[in-house]
Amino acid sequence: MTQFRAELFTICAASGKSYAAKRLAERALRRGKGVLVFDPLRDAFPATWRTASLDALLIAAKRSRNCLIIVDEALANIGLGAGEKAKFLWLATMSRHCGHQVVFICQRLRGLAPTIRDNCRTLFLFSVHKESAEIVAEAFNDEGLKRAPSLPPYHFFYKEFFKPLKVCKF
Repeated sequence: MTQFRAELFTICAASGKSYAAKRLAERALRRGKGVLVFDPLRDAFPATWRTASLDALLIAAKRSRNCLIIVDEALANIGLGAGEKAKFLWLATMSRHCGHQVVFICQRLRGLAPTIRDNCRTLFLFSVHKESAEIVAEAFNDEGLKRAPSLPPYHFFYKEFFKPLKVCKF
């Protein structure tokens, strides 16, 4: 995998997404990076700091520098008011100015706000529904991503803008 840089990641998966995010968190911790986790379901992520509060995450992110931020259940922004959605958008559009990488974990890309999707430059795509595969194939300009529904568990496509598509396994 690539070295950590100030960019935005998206993990979209039906199987393997939490496992992948936890491996990214472990790797960041080994490298001495802070790992901030927003998880409304309170899963056991390796992290320097965890919360189920979006407000608390934003405060921590704005006070920190060069962290990996994991937003689990990224579709939790559906049905929220405009003020709450703006908090998710800050993570996608402004947190990189603090040197952060943000991992948005979701199962269906259609539910993730287009502004968030448009700011994603790196993709870990596991087996997903055909609709999600088509969305990322268009967004990343790579028809190969349409094969994602047939990926086996823990296999994923790794795609960065302007670079070739890779098939990987955790």
